[in-house]
Amino acid sequence: MGMENGVVEAVGDAETLLKGLEEAMQRLKQEALARDQARKALASLARLEVLQSPKRLALKRRQAERTLGPELRERLGLATVWAQIEAYECQAPLRLRRALGQALKEACARAGLELRVVSQEEPVQLRIPPLAVELDFGAGRATLGFARSALATCDLSPERILATREAALKELDRSFDPREFFSRVRRAYGLALADSGGREGERVELARLLPFLALLQQGTGFQRDPVRAAFRSYGRAHFAYDVLRLRRQGGLIQNGLRLNLGVATGVSASQPGRAIYFEDEYGAGEFKLTLYFTRSEEGGQ
Repeated sequence: MGMENGVVEAVGDAETLLKGLEEAMQRLKQEALARDQARKALASLARLEVLQSPKRLALKRRQAERTLGPELRERLGLATVWAQIEAYECQAPLRLRRALGQALKEACARAGLELRVVSQEEPVQLRIPPLAVELDFGAGRATLGFARSALATCDLSPERILATREAALKELDRSFDPREFFSRVRRAYGLALADSGGREGERVELARLLPFLALLQQGTGFQRDPVRAAFRSYGRAHFAYDVLRLRRQGGLIQNGLRLNLGVATGVSASQPGRAIYFEDEYGAGEFKLTLYFTRSEEGGQ
């Protein structure tokens, strides 16, 4: 009987130990899974392009937080590094602003470009003539434009900003003949008058004239087959830039006619889409609402 009792006790002890081992292995498996998930969550943050973009960092941190709750962070010994992440995120926009400002200044100097600070309030407004540059450090994006119209956006890096500026300026700097442009504006004015039932000499709102001018700007490909793929955009910024070029080349008066732009005032100036901001390369200008022609004693070209 004694031996039988010993066997029973040994089997019982083995079963108890086996159960304990299985529970330990299951616990380790769960901890290993939690640690692996934590590692992947931190890996999504541990990338230079994320740490240099406040918007991406905030997004990735929120995503990681869904996996790494406060209790799990404490249990895995990650509370300290998580506090560092949150502190870094709070300071990221200011840190990026300081670093980018100096780097962009140096990049412009190397490229022989002028850089002007228009406003240091958020979002920061710069001018790399003739384009405006808006820096949104919270979003980690730069917006380049002309005539208060956005032309392109890019990441906040000096290289991307200057490359995007070059591409946008290339699009604006199409071949330009002041006589041909004046003639097209004159024809667009006539079409807009005919469309509205107006008479010669009346003022036409720019928002009504611009679509006709855009059509007159199209090449032979669009004329042969007017489909979207053949259409070349010609927006408010393009028109304002061409008027600037026309003014600089002394082309506002031609064949006894003067091209005039009527100032937008009151309600018309505040209504989105009606007025266009005409500016010089440094951003000085004003909103205009209408276009019209008058006789001039000067012969022009």
